[in-house]
Amino acid sequence: MGMAKMPKPIKISSIVEPGDGVYLGQDNTTGESIILSNKELNQHTFLCGTTGSGKTTTIFCFIEYALTSNIPLIVIDGKGDPDFVETLSSMAANHKRTFQVFSISNPEHSNHYNPLSCGGPTELKDRLMELSEWTEPHYQYMAERYLQLALTLFEKAFETFDLHSFIFGLAPDKLEALANKIEAPESVLDYLKTIDKRGISGLIDRLTLIIESQIGHLFSDEPGKTISLPDVLNSKSVVLFSLDSLSYPLYSKLLGRLIINDLKAVASRRKKDDPLVITIYDEFNVFASRNVVDFVNKSRSKGFASLIATQSLADLDIVDIALKKQILQNCNTLIIQRQNDAEDAEELSKIIGTEETWMMTHQINNTGGTGLGSLRFVKEFIIHPDQIKRLQVGQAVIARKIPEFKIHETTIRLIKR
Repeated sequence: MGMAKMPKPIKISSIVEPGDGVYLGQDNTTGESIILSNKELNQHTFLCGTTGSGKTTTIFCFIEYALTSNIPLIVIDGKGDPDFVETLSSMAANHKRTFQVFSISNPEHSNHYNPLSCGGPTELKDRLMELSEWTEPHYQYMAERYLQLALTLFEKAFETFDLHSFIFGLAPDKLEALANKIEAPESVLDYLKTIDKRGISGLIDRLTLIIESQIGHLFSDEPGKTISLPDVLNSKSVVLFSLDSLSYPLYSKLLGRLIINDLKAVASRRKKDDPLVITIYDEFNVFASRNVVDFVNKSRSKGFASLIATQSLADLDIVDIALKKQILQNCNTLIIQRQNDAEDAEELSKIIGTEETWMMTHQINNTGGTGLGSLRFVKEFIIHPDQIKRLQVGQAVIARKIPEFKIHETTIRLIKR
Protein backbone atom coordinates (compact mmCIF):
# COMPACT_ATOMS: atom_id res chain seq x y z
CA MET A 1 0.00 0.00 0.00
CA GLY A 2 2.82 2.41 -0.80
CA MET A 3 2.13 6.05 -1.57
CA ALA A 4 5.38 7.22 -3.11
CA LYS A 5 3.84 7.54 -6.58
CA MET A 6 0.75 9.43 -5.53
CA PRO A 7 0.24 12.66 -7.50
CA LYS A 8 0.71 16.07 -5.95
CA PRO A 9 -2.42 18.03 -5.01
CA ILE A 10 -4.38 19.15 -8.05
CA LYS A 11 -7.49 21.23 -8.42
CA ILE A 12 -10.52 19.00 -8.79
CA SER A 13 -13.87 20.43 -9.84
CA SER A 14 -16.61 19.63 -7.35
CA ILE A 15 -18.51 16.45 -8.22
CA VAL A 16 -20.69 16.53 -5.15
CA GLU A 17 -23.65 18.69 -4.31
CA PRO A 18 -23.68 21.07 -1.32
CA GLY A 19 -25.06 19.22 1.67
CA ASP A 20 -23.55 15.85 0.77
CA GLY A 21 -20.65 16.27 3.17
CA VAL A 22 -16.99 17.26 3.26
CA TYR A 23 -15.42 16.20 -0.03
CA LEU A 24 -11.74 15.45 0.62
CA GLY A 25 -10.63 13.84 -2.64
CA GLN A 26 -10.60 10.45 -4.33
CA ASP A 27 -9.33 7.12 -3.06
CA ASN A 28 -5.98 6.43 -4.68
CA THR A 29 -6.82 2.78 -5.33
CA THR A 30 -10.53 2.66 -6.14
CA GLY A 31 -11.17 6.19 -7.38
CA GLU A 32 -14.05 6.44 -4.90
CA SER A 33 -14.99 9.97 -3.81
CA ILE A 34 -14.16 10.44 -0.14
CA ILE A 35 -17.05 12.34 1.41
CA LEU A 36 -17.51 12.69 5.17
CA SER A 37 -21.25 12.82 5.83
CA ASN A 38 -22.90 14.96 8.48
CA LYS A 39 -23.29 11.85 10.61
CA GLU A 40 -19.55 11.21 10.42
CA LEU A 41 -18.73 14.87 11.10
CA ASN A 42 -20.91 14.78 14.20
CA GLN A 43 -18.73 11.90 15.46
CA HIS A 44 -15.75 14.30 15.29
CA THR A 45 -12.52 14.26 13.28
CA PHE A 46 -8.88 14.34 14.34
CA LEU A 47 -6.34 15.77 11.88
CA CYS A 48 -2.62 15.34 12.46
CA GLY A 49 0.01 16.75 10.10
CA THR A 50 3.40 18.36 10.56
CA THR A 51 4.38 21.76 9.15
CA GLY A 52 4.28 21.70 5.35
CA SER A 53 2.24 18.50 5.16
CA GLY A 54 -0.87 20.18 3.73
CA LYS A 55 -2.91 20.30 6.94
CA THR A 56 -4.31 23.76 6.16
CA THR A 57 -5.52 22.54 2.76
CA THR A 58 -7.46 19.79 4.52
CA ILE A 59 -8.97 22.29 6.97
CA PHE A 60 -10.21 24.42 4.09
CA CYS A 61 -12.16 21.44 2.72
CA PHE A 62 -14.18 21.50 5.94
CA ILE A 63 -14.54 25.27 5.73
CA GLU A 64 -15.74 25.12 2.14
CA TYR A 65 -18.45 22.64 3.07
CA ALA A 66 -19.70 24.84 5.92
CA LEU A 67 -19.77 27.89 3.65
CA THR A 68 -21.54 26.24 0.71
CA SER A 69 -24.05 24.45 2.94
CA ASN A 70 -25.01 27.49 5.06
CA ILE A 71 -23.79 25.81 8.25
CA PRO A 72 -22.68 27.97 11.21
CA LEU A 73 -18.89 27.87 11.41
CA ILE A 74 -16.71 28.66 14.43
CA VAL A 75 -12.92 28.45 14.03
CA ILE A 76 -10.29 28.84 16.76
CA ASP A 77 -6.82 29.25 15.26
CA GLY A 78 -4.17 28.88 17.95
CA LYS A 79 -1.40 30.06 15.65
CA GLY A 80 -3.04 33.33 14.61
CA ASP A 81 -1.97 33.20 10.96
CA PRO A 82 -2.92 36.51 9.23
CA ASP A 83 -3.06 34.78 5.83
CA PHE A 84 -5.64 32.38 7.26
CA VAL A 85 -7.75 35.35 8.39
CA GLU A 86 -7.56 36.96 4.95
CA THR A 87 -8.38 33.75 3.09
CA LEU A 88 -11.36 32.85 5.29
CA SER A 89 -12.69 36.40 5.06
CA SER A 90 -12.48 36.28 1.26
CA MET A 91 -14.14 32.87 1.05
CA ALA A 92 -16.98 33.97 3.33
CA ALA A 93 -17.54 37.06 1.18
CA ASN A 94 -17.60 34.96 -2.00
CA HIS A 95 -20.33 32.80 -0.47
CA LYS A 96 -22.19 35.84 0.88
CA ARG A 97 -21.74 34.72 4.48
CA THR A 98 -21.42 37.10 7.43
CA PHE A 99 -17.85 36.96 8.74
CA GLN A 100 -16.46 38.17 12.07
CA VAL A 101 -12.93 37.89 13.44
CA PHE A 102 -11.53 38.34 16.93
CA SER A 103 -7.79 38.90 16.62
CA ILE A 104 -5.15 39.22 19.32
CA SER A 105 -2.40 40.34 16.96
CA ASN A 106 -4.48 42.76 14.90
CA PRO A 107 -6.88 44.51 17.32
CA GLU A 108 -7.38 47.48 15.00
CA HIS A 109 -9.24 45.23 12.58
CA SER A 110 -10.88 42.99 15.16
CA ASN A 111 -14.48 42.62 16.21
CA HIS A 112 -15.32 42.93 19.89
CA TYR A 113 -16.38 39.84 21.84
CA ASN A 114 -18.73 39.33 24.78
CA PRO A 115 -18.22 35.91 26.41
CA LEU A 116 -20.88 36.74 29.01
CA SER A 117 -23.77 37.05 26.58
CA CYS A 118 -25.14 33.61 27.42
CA GLY A 119 -25.87 32.16 30.85
CA GLY A 120 -27.10 32.91 34.36
CA PRO A 121 -24.97 33.94 37.38
CA THR A 122 -24.02 30.41 38.45
CA GLU A 123 -23.18 29.34 34.91
CA LEU A 124 -21.11 32.47 34.29
CA LYS A 125 -19.38 31.99 37.63
CA ASP A 126 -18.29 28.48 36.68
CA ARG A 127 -17.13 29.74 33.29
CA LEU A 128 -14.87 32.39 34.82
CA MET A 129 -13.60 30.15 37.61
CA GLU A 130 -12.41 27.58 35.09
CA LEU A 131 -9.98 30.12 33.65
CA SER A 132 -7.68 29.58 36.63
CA GLU A 133 -6.10 26.67 38.42
CA TRP A 134 -6.90 26.64 42.15
CA THR A 135 -4.68 24.83 44.64
CA GLU A 136 -6.28 26.09 47.87
CA PRO A 137 -9.96 25.03 48.28
CA HIS A 138 -10.51 27.75 50.90
CA TYR A 139 -9.66 30.56 48.50
CA GLN A 140 -11.47 28.83 45.65
CA TYR A 141 -14.76 28.69 47.58
CA MET A 142 -14.31 32.28 48.73
CA ALA A 143 -13.74 33.40 45.14
CA GLU A 144 -16.73 31.40 43.87
CA ARG A 145 -19.09 32.91 46.42
CA TYR A 146 -17.91 36.44 45.73
CA LEU A 147 -18.03 35.97 41.95
CA GLN A 148 -21.54 34.52 42.00
CA LEU A 149 -22.82 37.37 44.16
CA ALA A 150 -21.22 39.92 41.83
CA LEU A 151 -22.82 38.33 38.77
CA THR A 152 -26.22 38.21 40.52
CA LEU A 153 -26.01 41.93 41.37
CA PHE A 154 -25.01 42.79 37.79
CA GLU A 155 -27.88 40.72 36.40
CA LYS A 156 -30.35 42.63 38.58
CA ALA A 157 -28.82 46.02 37.86
CA PHE A 158 -28.30 45.76 34.09
CA GLU A 159 -30.31 44.25 31.26
CA THR A 160 -27.04 43.22 29.59
CA PHE A 161 -23.40 43.61 30.52
CA ASP A 162 -20.03 42.72 29.04
CA LEU A 163 -16.83 41.24 30.41
CA HIS A 164 -14.99 44.57 30.49
CA SER A 165 -17.62 46.41 32.54
CA PHE A 166 -18.09 43.42 34.86
CA ILE A 167 -14.40 43.05 35.72
CA PHE A 168 -14.03 46.82 36.04
CA GLY A 169 -16.84 46.82 38.62
CA LEU A 170 -15.63 43.76 40.53
CA ALA A 171 -13.70 45.61 43.28
CA PRO A 172 -15.47 45.35 46.69
CA ASP A 173 -16.11 49.12 47.03
CA LYS A 174 -17.66 49.32 43.56
CA LEU A 175 -19.73 46.20 44.16
CA GLU A 176 -20.97 47.58 47.48
CA ALA A 177 -22.00 50.81 45.74
CA LEU A 178 -23.93 48.80 43.15
CA ALA A 179 -25.63 46.76 45.90
CA ASN A 180 -26.76 49.95 47.62
CA LYS A 181 -28.03 51.37 44.33
CA ILE A 182 -30.32 48.40 43.65
CA GLU A 183 -31.27 48.13 47.33
CA ALA A 184 -29.86 44.66 47.84
CA PRO A 185 -30.79 42.77 51.04
CA GLU A 186 -29.01 43.76 54.24
CA SER A 187 -27.27 40.39 54.38
CA VAL A 188 -25.60 41.14 51.05
CA LEU A 189 -24.42 44.55 52.24
CA ASP A 190 -23.08 43.05 55.47
CA TYR A 191 -21.19 40.40 53.50
CA LEU A 192 -19.60 43.01 51.23
CA LYS A 193 -18.59 45.18 54.19
CA THR A 194 -16.85 42.30 55.97
CA ILE A 195 -15.37 40.50 52.94
CA ASP A 196 -11.73 39.43 53.26
CA LYS A 197 -10.28 41.62 50.52
CA ARG A 198 -6.98 39.77 50.54
CA GLY A 199 -8.82 36.50 50.03
CA ILE A 200 -10.46 37.65 46.79
CA SER A 201 -7.57 39.76 45.51
CA GLY A 202 -6.19 36.80 43.56
CA LEU A 203 -9.47 36.35 41.70
CA ILE A 204 -9.73 40.05 40.86
CA ASP A 205 -6.10 40.25 39.73
CA ARG A 206 -6.45 37.23 37.45
CA LEU A 207 -9.55 38.58 35.74
CA THR A 208 -8.18 42.13 35.55
CA LEU A 209 -5.28 40.80 33.47
CA ILE A 210 -7.81 40.19 30.70
CA ILE A 211 -9.07 43.77 30.42
CA GLU A 212 -5.73 45.46 31.11
CA SER A 213 -4.11 43.79 28.12
CA GLN A 214 -3.61 45.52 24.77
CA ILE A 215 -6.90 44.04 23.56
CA GLY A 216 -8.84 44.56 26.80
CA HIS A 217 -11.10 47.11 25.14
CA LEU A 218 -12.33 44.41 22.75
CA PHE A 219 -14.27 42.80 25.60
CA SER A 220 -16.65 45.76 25.80
CA ASP A 221 -19.86 45.76 23.79
CA GLU A 222 -19.69 47.75 20.57
CA PRO A 223 -23.10 47.92 18.82
CA GLY A 224 -23.00 46.04 15.52
CA LYS A 225 -19.38 44.95 16.02
CA THR A 226 -19.54 42.49 18.92
CA ILE A 227 -19.34 38.72 18.54
CA SER A 228 -22.04 36.86 20.44
CA LEU A 229 -21.96 33.10 19.92
CA PRO A 230 -25.74 32.63 20.30
CA ASP A 231 -26.18 35.21 17.52
CA VAL A 232 -23.56 33.44 15.39
CA LEU A 233 -25.56 30.21 15.50
CA ASN A 234 -28.93 31.89 14.98
CA SER A 235 -27.74 33.86 11.97
CA LYS A 236 -25.59 31.00 10.63
CA SER A 237 -22.56 33.25 10.55
CA VAL A 238 -18.84 32.52 10.32
CA VAL A 239 -16.54 33.55 13.17
CA LEU A 240 -12.79 33.17 13.54
CA PHE A 241 -10.95 33.55 16.83
CA SER A 242 -7.36 34.25 15.78
CA LEU A 243 -5.04 33.72 18.72
CA ASP A 244 -1.28 34.24 18.65
CA SER A 245 0.50 31.58 20.66
CA LEU A 246 3.95 32.64 19.47
CA SER A 247 3.76 36.19 20.81
CA TYR A 248 1.19 35.66 23.57
CA PRO A 249 1.36 32.01 24.73
CA LEU A 250 -0.27 32.45 28.15
CA TYR A 251 -2.90 34.92 26.96
CA SER A 252 -3.80 32.71 23.99
CA LYS A 253 -4.31 29.75 26.33
CA LEU A 254 -6.52 31.87 28.60
CA LEU A 255 -8.66 33.18 25.75
CA GLY A 256 -8.95 29.72 24.23
CA ARG A 257 -10.44 28.42 27.47
CA LEU A 258 -12.75 31.44 27.68
CA ILE A 259 -14.10 30.77 24.19
CA ILE A 260 -14.54 27.05 24.84
CA ASN A 261 -16.47 27.77 28.04
CA ASP A 262 -18.70 30.13 26.07
CA LEU A 263 -19.29 27.40 23.50
CA LYS A 264 -20.28 25.02 26.30
CA ALA A 265 -22.96 27.43 27.45
CA VAL A 266 -24.31 27.83 23.93
CA ALA A 267 -24.32 24.07 23.33
CA SER A 268 -26.18 23.38 26.58
CA ARG A 269 -29.14 25.37 25.28
CA ARG A 270 -29.47 23.51 22.00
CA LYS A 271 -31.90 20.70 21.35
CA LYS A 272 -30.96 17.28 20.10
CA ASP A 273 -32.35 17.82 16.60
CA ASP A 274 -30.98 21.35 16.07
CA PRO A 275 -29.02 21.87 12.82
CA LEU A 276 -25.33 21.03 12.57
CA VAL A 277 -22.64 23.46 13.74
CA ILE A 278 -19.06 22.97 12.55
CA THR A 279 -16.27 23.90 14.95
CA ILE A 280 -12.61 23.80 13.95
CA TYR A 281 -9.77 23.87 16.46
CA ASP A 282 -6.43 24.42 14.70
CA GLU A 283 -3.19 24.17 16.68
CA PHE A 284 -5.39 22.61 19.34
CA ASN A 285 -2.54 22.12 21.80
CA VAL A 286 -2.35 25.91 22.37
CA PHE A 287 -5.54 25.96 24.44
CA ALA A 288 -6.20 22.27 25.03
CA SER A 289 -7.27 20.89 28.39
CA ARG A 290 -9.38 18.01 29.69
CA ASN A 291 -12.23 20.48 30.07
CA VAL A 292 -12.06 21.21 26.34
CA VAL A 293 -12.10 17.51 25.45
CA ASP A 294 -15.04 16.99 27.80
CA PHE A 295 -16.94 19.67 25.88
CA VAL A 296 -16.07 18.13 22.52
CA ASN A 297 -17.34 14.77 23.74
CA LYS A 298 -20.63 16.08 25.17
CA SER A 299 -21.32 18.54 22.34
CA ARG A 300 -21.88 15.68 19.92
CA SER A 301 -25.45 15.24 21.14
CA LYS A 302 -26.06 18.97 20.63
CA GLY A 303 -25.20 18.95 16.94
CA PHE A 304 -21.62 20.20 17.18
CA ALA A 305 -19.22 18.63 14.68
CA SER A 306 -15.60 19.16 15.70
CA LEU A 307 -12.39 19.05 13.69
CA ILE A 308 -9.40 18.93 16.03
CA ALA A 309 -6.12 19.68 14.26
CA THR A 310 -2.58 19.54 15.56
CA GLN A 311 0.89 19.00 14.15
CA SER A 312 1.76 15.90 16.14
CA LEU A 313 0.65 13.60 18.93
CA ALA A 314 3.64 14.78 20.95
CA ASP A 315 2.11 18.29 21.05
CA LEU A 316 -0.80 16.86 23.03
CA ASP A 317 1.45 14.94 25.42
CA ILE A 318 3.14 18.20 26.40
CA VAL A 319 -0.21 19.59 27.56
CA ASP A 320 -1.44 16.49 29.40
CA ILE A 321 -0.27 12.90 29.11
CA ALA A 322 -3.88 11.64 29.15
CA LEU A 323 -5.16 14.21 26.64
CA LYS A 324 -4.14 12.31 23.51
CA LYS A 325 -6.00 9.18 24.54
CA GLN A 326 -9.14 11.16 25.39
CA ILE A 327 -9.16 12.91 22.02
CA LEU A 328 -8.58 9.76 19.98
CA GLN A 329 -11.35 7.98 21.87
CA ASN A 330 -13.78 10.78 20.97
CA CYS A 331 -12.93 11.10 17.27
CA ASN A 332 -14.24 8.47 14.86
CA THR A 333 -12.48 9.82 11.78
CA LEU A 334 -8.70 10.12 11.68
CA ILE A 335 -6.87 12.08 8.97
CA ILE A 336 -3.11 11.52 8.99
CA GLN A 337 -0.68 13.63 7.01
CA ARG A 338 3.10 13.48 7.10
CA GLN A 339 4.75 12.87 10.47
CA ASN A 340 8.48 13.38 10.94
CA ASP A 341 8.67 11.74 14.35
CA ALA A 342 9.13 7.96 14.24
CA GLU A 343 7.29 7.37 17.53
CA ASP A 344 4.26 9.38 16.40
CA ALA A 345 4.19 7.58 13.06
CA GLU A 346 4.29 4.18 14.76
CA GLU A 347 1.61 5.13 17.27
CA LEU A 348 -0.69 6.32 14.50
CA SER A 349 -0.11 3.05 12.65
CA LYS A 350 -1.07 1.15 15.79
CA ILE A 351 -4.24 3.20 16.13
CA ILE A 352 -5.27 2.27 12.60
CA GLY A 353 -4.50 -1.35 13.38
CA THR A 354 -3.26 -4.50 11.72
CA GLU A 355 -4.56 -7.01 9.19
CA GLU A 356 -3.95 -10.72 8.78
CA THR A 357 -1.91 -11.83 5.81
CA TRP A 358 0.18 -14.79 4.64
CA MET A 359 3.98 -14.64 4.88
CA MET A 360 6.14 -16.97 2.83
CA THR A 361 9.71 -17.75 3.88
CA HIS A 362 12.44 -19.38 1.79
CA GLN A 363 15.33 -21.54 3.04
CA ILE A 364 18.77 -20.93 1.58
CA ASN A 365 22.25 -22.40 2.04
CA ASN A 366 25.74 -21.62 0.77
CA THR A 367 24.83 -22.55 -2.78
CA GLY A 368 21.46 -20.79 -2.94
CA GLY A 369 17.85 -21.76 -2.45
CA THR A 370 17.01 -25.20 -1.16
CA GLY A 371 13.46 -25.23 -2.46
CA LEU A 372 12.22 -25.45 1.09
CA GLY A 373 10.29 -22.80 3.01
CA SER A 374 7.18 -22.11 5.02
CA LEU A 375 3.89 -20.30 4.77
CA ARG A 376 2.41 -18.78 7.89
CA PHE A 377 -0.34 -16.43 8.95
CA VAL A 378 0.89 -13.08 10.38
CA LYS A 379 -0.44 -9.66 11.31
CA GLU A 380 0.95 -6.57 9.60
CA PHE A 381 0.24 -2.86 9.91
CA ILE A 382 -2.53 -1.77 7.57
CA ILE A 383 -0.55 1.44 7.16
CA HIS A 384 3.15 1.07 7.96
CA PRO A 385 4.87 3.86 9.95
CA ASP A 386 7.31 4.39 7.09
CA GLN A 387 4.39 5.23 4.79
CA ILE A 388 3.28 7.95 7.17
CA LYS A 389 6.80 9.40 7.39
CA ARG A 390 7.09 9.44 3.56
CA LEU A 391 3.80 11.13 2.74
CA GLN A 392 4.22 14.00 0.31
CA VAL A 393 2.58 17.42 0.59
CA GLY A 394 -1.20 16.99 0.45
CA GLN A 395 -1.14 13.21 0.74
CA ALA A 396 -3.15 11.66 3.54
CA VAL A 397 -4.31 8.44 5.12
CA ILE A 398 -7.94 8.57 6.26
CA ALA A 399 -9.34 6.06 8.74
CA ARG A 400 -13.14 6.03 9.10
CA LYS A 401 -15.19 4.11 11.65
CA ILE A 402 -18.68 5.30 10.62
CA PRO A 403 -20.70 3.52 9.27
CA GLU A 404 -17.99 0.84 8.97
CA PHE A 405 -14.22 0.68 9.27
CA LYS A 406 -12.56 1.88 6.08
CA ILE A 407 -9.08 3.10 5.11
CA HIS A 408 -8.33 5.53 2.26
CA GLU A 409 -5.05 6.68 0.82
CA THR A 410 -5.55 9.91 -1.05
CA THR A 411 -4.33 13.31 -2.13
CA ILE A 412 -6.42 16.03 -0.50
CA ARG A 413 -8.05 18.15 -3.16
CA LEU A 414 -7.24 21.83 -3.54
CA ILE A 415 -10.27 24.06 -3.31
CA LYS A 416 -10.79 27.47 -4.82
CA ARG A 417 -10.02 30.12 -2.20
